[in-house]
Amino acid sequence: MDDNDLGDIGFDPYEFANVIGDRDQPLYPGSSVLLWTVNDFLAYENLSGCVVKGYKACPICSDDTPSHRLKNGHKICYIGHRKWLPINHSYRRQRATFNGKPEYGTPPEPLNREEVLHIVEDINYIWSSKNRGSVGENDGDRVCWKKKSKSFDLEYWKYLHVRHVLDVMHIKKNVCDSIIGTLLEIPEKNKDGAAARLDLLNIGIKTDLQPKYGERRTRLPPGP
Repeated sequence: MDDNDLGDIGFDPYEFANVIGDRDQPLYPGSSVLLWTVNDFLAYENLSGCVVKGYKACPICSDDTPSHRLKNGHKICYIGHRKWLPINHSYRRQRATFNGKPEYGTPPEPLNREEVLHIVEDINYIWSSKNRGSVGENDGDRVCWKKKSKSFDLEYWKYLHVRHVLDVMHIKKNVCDSIIGTLLEIPEKNKDGAAARLDLLNIGIKTDLQPKYGERRTRLPPGP
């Protein structure tokens, strides 16, 4: 039986949620309810409709995502994480360790369920090879949502505080692979190269690590 059909037979999802923890109340027989999805960050885009790449790829920051395109690495990086630290944290005042600037910003308020539904309500998304791609830096009129999730067809979905859960296992594995690959200089997994060093130089930090160009080869100074 589909979740969307449960209301037609008298199923009340709100009453169901109240009796889940009550052992004396029998659960509704023969029914299932989708409470949230568990997925990695890439699948989050397909399930929620929120883009996860490009200049506005943060589902929390939305249009205010602090993003920067690396000139040499040809990738978009996100360097506004310090705004989630306490206002008096010492990292906020450090310049050379991060992006050469202090951080005085405050974390944005996540969109609530009503705001999300209002944004995606009238999006008419038709998949094709022509409308694929990420949101550009100057796409000010475009929000970071590309479609309305089919899960909103469920009557109770818009009332859930948590609709999507990121799978920590995949995230930890990917981050660990990048760190270990860089420390051990594993081919195709090493994130430390000439392009990365030049991007640090463009940002204005770690200038002592810039590549040293010789007649026959380029040498990368060892990191700290």
